[in-house]
Amino acid sequence: MSKEQLKMWMKIITVVIVLVLAGLFIAKTIDSNKPVEPQTTTEQQTTTEPQSVENNENKIEESATPLTENELKELYTNVHNLYAEWLCTGKNLVVDWDKTTKINDREYFAVKSTEITTVEALKMEFAKYFDSEEIDKIIDEYYVMYNGKMYGDAILVEGGYVPAERYTLTVKKNTNTECVLTITSHIFDSKEEMDYHLKVIDGKWKFTGVFHCVTMEKIVLE
Repeated sequence: MSKEQLKMWMKIITVVIVLVLAGLFIAKTIDSNKPVEPQTTTEQQTTTEPQSVENNENKIEESATPLTENELKELYTNVHNLYAEWLCTGKNLVVDWDKTTKINDREYFAVKSTEITTVEALKMEFAKYFDSEEIDKIIDEYYVMYNGKMYGDAILVEGGYVPAERYTLTVKKNTNTECVLTITSHIFDSKEEMDYHLKVIDGKWKFTGVFHCVTMEKIVLE
């Protein structure tokens, strides 16, 4: 290659390099002149939905139409007689005197009943009128199942108390959510007052405590 040709190639290379650099400079200038869009930072916004938290203290009590005095008398009389028959010591429980068994040194008589024949059925019957775990404990204390038949503790058919000559009922409180009854039993020259509370449970009026076995006789309120 001659000296002249070398010079020519050097010029060509120089021109190419200049053009390349110029192109890069122009491209950079154009890019730097573009409007810069503001960078948006998207923050996750947590929307707190109002939650319905059940607060037992503010929970609305179940309500029902208040019972009339006659309805209260009828209810109490029926429940008292059921209680006296099955859970109070006395002579109202009908048993088969010829069928007995001993369990844990306690004597039991076979119960004669065509309607309530098992301990579970007895609990269900009381559950219609009571909302109290104590009732189930009392039933379990007095009754057992033996060979598929219900037996009652012998104490239920022994002795008894002096029957009440008169019962009176006083309505101490009567609203659409709660009722308080005062039962006064007059036994000869003495008397005893007992308060019984009722509340609306599952849409029904139910007693919230156990009864006192003052008398073993079935009663009729005056």
